[in-house]
Amino acid sequence: MAKNVLERMKDNNTDYKIAVFRQKQSLPYEAKVIHAQLRAREFYDEINKQDKNVHVSVGGLDSIVMHDFGQMEIG
Repeated sequence: MAKNVLERMKDNNTDYKIAVFRQKQSLPYEAKVIHAQLRAREFYDEINKQDKNVHVSVGGLDSIVMHDFGQMEIG
């Protein structure tokens, strides 16, 4: 029998994920920038470990920010 929404939420630990998301939302702007830079660096490092390339197509705010992070690292 298929699980209902509440059962799936429990299985996915949704309450915890929402709490973490809200905590991150409440961080000051500077902390959010640092967090985003760390995640971008982790992604870049992982791609390099796999001997792959990273490309950014700029077309929206998120990709512009990622492009700027990349320019700070390699520019």
